Amino acid sequence: MATHRFTLAFENSIAPDCVSDKFFDPLIAGSVPAYLGSPDVAEFAPGEHCYLNVADFAGPADLASYLNHLDQHEDEYQSLLAWKQAGLTRRFDALIAQAAPRPLCRVAELVAERRSRS
Repeated sequence: MATHRFTLAFENSIAPDCVSDKFFDPLIAGSVPAYLGSPDVAEFAPGEHCYLNVADFAGPADLASYLNHLDQHEDEYQSLLAWKQAGLTRRFDALIAQAAPRPLCRVAELVAERRSRS
């Protein structure tokens, strides 16, 4: 993904609050996701204008035309990556704060606890 400017990020289902790694992996890799999935994906986005919502386009040809346009207009493409310099949105920071602290440590502690009972 990191070698591609865009990644098609299509969820297995289109349902509210159902945003998976298919959305986040391209962002982490440095690719702009063309996302199809949760209608409220903006609530989960780490930055403003960091993805393309496929639902905003009339169809595949319209999306392809816009991707080609962005590929030819570097300033517009870079605006989709500007969130990395601007930082995370307050909304995303709040989501992170809601998540359990140290999730991987908690998993390791649970595994160790279950092993000690065996």
